[in-house]
Amino acid sequence: MTYVERLNILNADSLEVRRLKFDLVMIYCSVHGLNALDFFDFLIRVTPVHVVMLLNLVNILAVLTVVLLVLLIVLLMCATV
Repeated sequence: MTYVERLNILNADSLEVRRLKFDLVMIYCSVHGLNALDFFDFLIRVTPVHVVMLLNLVNILAVLTVVLLVLLIVLLMCATV
């Protein structure tokens, strides 16, 4: 049985999707001060090597998806205030 078939049987997300969801939750918590990671301090410490790794052709869609979801959450949070 393949990985995709097992995921379908269990109605589960792939590892890639689970990691993206976790990243999104971590970014949200960091931006709103709900964890010890200072998101803006983290952004300042990112090196050019990390930027290249994040923006390679394989991951660019995932990165854009996370950025758009974060922007959507921020906009929704601002709209409810």
